[in-house]
Amino acid sequence: AEYVEYGTFHFILDGEDHQLTIYRRLAHIRSPLHRDLLFLPFLDATNGESTYAGGRYLDVRIGEIQEGTLTVDFNRAYNPLCVYNEKFSCPIPPRQNRINTPIPAGEKAFVEP
Repeated sequence: AEYVEYGTFHFILDGEDHQLTIYRRLAHIRSPLHRDLLFLPFLDATNGESTYAGGRYLDVRIGEIQEGTLTVDFNRAYNPLCVYNEKFSCPIPPRQNRINTPIPAGEKAFVEP
C-alpha cells in the first residue's frame, strides 16, 4: 500500500512536546467508505515490553479534525495485522513517529495461547 503525508499532529504528553505524522492511503481516496480515513502509525516506550515491538496504529477520520484540532484517543491503538497472521505485511512506523514516553493505553502485546 502507498501512503502520503496528510499532516502533523502536535501534542503535549507528560509535559513534553511531541509530534506525529498522519498519513493517507492513496487507495482510500477514491473509496466512498474510506476516503476520509487517516492512518497514524507510532512507536512508544512500551514497544517490545508490554506492546508489540514493531509499533501500533491508530485510525483517524478527517471529520474528527475540528478547527485544526484533533483529539487522539490512544486507547484505540491497535496492533498491526501481521502480529496475528504472517500472511500480512505491515507498514513500519517511521522514525519521526517515535514517542519516547510510554503510552500504556490501547492494545497490548499478543501472546499466543
